[in-house]
Amino acid sequence: MVFFDKLRQNFLHVRESWFLASLYLFCGCICVAFLAAIVPPFENSDEFNHLKRVDQILTGHLIAWKHGTPARSGGKVEVGIDQLDQIYGAMRFHAEVKVTPDMIRRGSMIRLGNRGYQDFSNTAIYSPLLYIPNVVGLGMARLIHVNLHHALIVSRAFGGVACVLLGALSIYLMPGVGATFLFVILSLPMTLSLFASISQDGLMICSATLAAALMARIGSLASSRPDTALRVLFVLVTLLTLGRPAYAPLIFIPFFFASRENWRSLLKYCLISLLIVGAWSLLVKFFVMIPMWEGRSSSGQVLFLLHHPFHAIRLVVSAFTSHQGMEGIAFWKEMIGVLGWIDVVLPAWFYDLTALVLIAVLVSGWRAGLDARSLLNSSFITLILAGSIFLIFLLEYITFTPVGADYVFGVQGRYFIPLLPFMVFLMPMREAPRIAWSARALALCWMLLSVDVTLYRVTARYYIP
Repeated sequence: MVFFDKLRQNFLHVRESWFLASLYLFCGCICVAFLAAIVPPFENSDEFNHLKRVDQILTGHLIAWKHGTPARSGGKVEVGIDQLDQIYGAMRFHAEVKVTPDMIRRGSMIRLGNRGYQDFSNTAIYSPLLYIPNVVGLGMARLIHVNLHHALIVSRAFGGVACVLLGALSIYLMPGVGATFLFVILSLPMTLSLFASISQDGLMICSATLAAALMARIGSLASSRPDTALRVLFVLVTLLTLGRPAYAPLIFIPFFFASRENWRSLLKYCLISLLIVGAWSLLVKFFVMIPMWEGRSSSGQVLFLLHHPFHAIRLVVSAFTSHQGMEGIAFWKEMIGVLGWIDVVLPAWFYDLTALVLIAVLVSGWRAGLDARSLLNSSFITLILAGSIFLIFLLEYITFTPVGADYVFGVQGRYFIPLLPFMVFLMPMREAPRIAWSARALALCWMLLSVDVTLYRVTARYYIP
């Protein structure tokens, strides 16, 4: 009887996780395909520079090079990227400007094949591994000889579908209510928008959700193939850290989930991950220029803080009060979805509803009571997530913030999305079928609403006068 009960429970888990993953795969692909097609060229943050990086990787140049005085980083890429940006760039930061037939006509005349040196310092620093799906899409577009605008759409679509597939896999692998929580994270308007754009953020989010799902199953997986499970896990966290070094503390999370018998392997793979991230950072430092805004100075910031140590308190306070996001919008709202060039804002009620859904789904899996080991693990994971948040602010402060400023420039809500999946480990989870079904039903209804709100707002922003 015990055997049949366990078999039935495993069957129900597989059926439920398969249902969630399949639904996400279906709805996600539809939403991403629409966003890839209807969002005008380069109306996602820095997308024109991301496309230049993708084009550079496609030609076999994995590392950009410095050029000129003052030094800028870039490479030989499609000149048409800047030409297409000049056509649609008039929409940027101007919500009243919509797509016109003349824009479409002029944009369709820009063909692939005219190459020249272009600067893209802010994306030249990213690892080529994070652009693989977009590179494949751009390569396919070249084979079928489409114009640059259509090549952009094809590259977006390849990247978006790859991210949705990986997202569905992470939902399928995550046990219990955690799968529903990942379902909501992967359905956020900001997440779907990043999937449907050319950037490194899509694969970073997928790496985070897959890593979280694998960590939740590490006990059963590691018992049969410990090295295989740990290798995959460290590949994922390494990719995540290559995309944004502020996520480096996440490399240490696996130590809280594997058994002590696997700690030797953990130390080995952790060291390899740190060496890979360090090696890429050195390559970027010596061969690529790390972008600095005019008037910014890393050494100047450090010296200022040493002479004014209490200024750090003011920075912390401003991060939670008046100065939030790129346009003064709260980080949590940006994380849920402020699309385009931070000018496609969703309804106020939708942000509140989404926050409640995230909290309700997460809380639905918590159980009362913590043993000493669970409390210790939760404390360390909290410190790791807090460390990543601190590094996000610190790196933006020393790189993009004017010396002595009262708040940190450049931090965006999307930077925090890859940290969300690991919140499922802050408290022990329980198996409560009725509560789990309620959370799942809430998430499904919310997801359909989220897709509808996202597509309507994007359409209204770019096409409806």
